[in-house]
Amino acid sequence: DVSLLLIDFQQNLLVGLDLARSIGGAGVWCEAAGVIADGSQRPHIEQATNYVRATIGVDYNFSSRTYGFLEYHFSSAGAAQPQDYLDIFTNPAIARGGIYLMGRHYLIPAIVYQITPLIIASAQILTNLADGSLFAAPHLEYNIAENIYLAAGVYWSLGRRPELQPEAGYFSAMALQSEFGSYPDMYYTSFRIYF
Repeated sequence: DVSLLLIDFQQNLLVGLDLARSIGGAGVWCEAAGVIADGSQRPHIEQATNYVRATIGVDYNFSSRTYGFLEYHFSSAGAAQPQDYLDIFTNPAIARGGIYLMGRHYLIPAIVYQITPLIIASAQILTNLADGSLFAAPHLEYNIAENIYLAAGVYWSLGRRPELQPEAGYFSAMALQSEFGSYPDMYYTSFRIYF
């Protein structure tokens, strides 16, 4: 499958390509998009910056109960070093383009396992390859009855925590040491009914 994208959003032009196919029983895909930013609308507020994002991935059914995928993601709008993460929040790609990841290189493995026909466990890990931090999301779901689900999960972060850096004078500045080390851990449950 091949898809071409051409989108005009917030005075920016997005040009994209999406390729997907099956190879040896595995699904393989490549998605890429380039944004040509137009800074003429706000020349004194923000500097227009063109950027590219790309993802390549593969997924596979290991058995009738186990499915997994692996993705690599690149974003030129991200910062190369953790000390530059806070500076990119003024970048139009972050402020207006819908990008939320602060780095450039990510690896994302995931697995879904059907414990019983009514209980499914899954886990996904978002790894920032530049600073070694990760954001894991294990999830367990129980199908109580038709269209009724009970689930629980965790959003767990691992990485170096932010530090205060003394500056000249009386003020200190926040310095990020890793992307996901600055995220809080969260625990949740959900109850869903579809009708």
